[in-house]
Amino acid sequence: MEAMPPLIEALPEPAREAAGAAWRGATTGEVVVAETREELVELSDRYALEHLEVHADDLDWWLRNLTAYGSIFLGEETIVAFGDKVSGPNHILPTKRAARYTAGLAVHKFLKPLTRQHA
Repeated sequence: MEAMPPLIEALPEPAREAAGAAWRGATTGEVVVAETREELVELSDRYALEHLEVHADDLDWWLRNLTAYGSIFLGEETIVAFGDKVSGPNHILPTKRAARYTAGLAVHKFLKPLTRQHA
């Protein structure tokens, strides 16, 4: 919590103003301190975030272990804006923890799988 104001102050304008307003006015965000990365994975999967940014060492580990997210952004160059505007397949992602059971919009959502039984 104490680290954020100096980091925001170091930003160039207009990012400094926008980040400062977001930090001061944040009512839905939170800071989580966990003992292990496994604990963070459990919490993240419970939240099932629409956009999930991971800035950590061993990004492959995080990709293997995180399972509930709309779209994951791995590494410091892969921010949400990059995915939304450049690399992402779409911007229609599951919200309100729906990533626990569904993925973002893709072509398979428009296919009709047929099942059959024969005895």
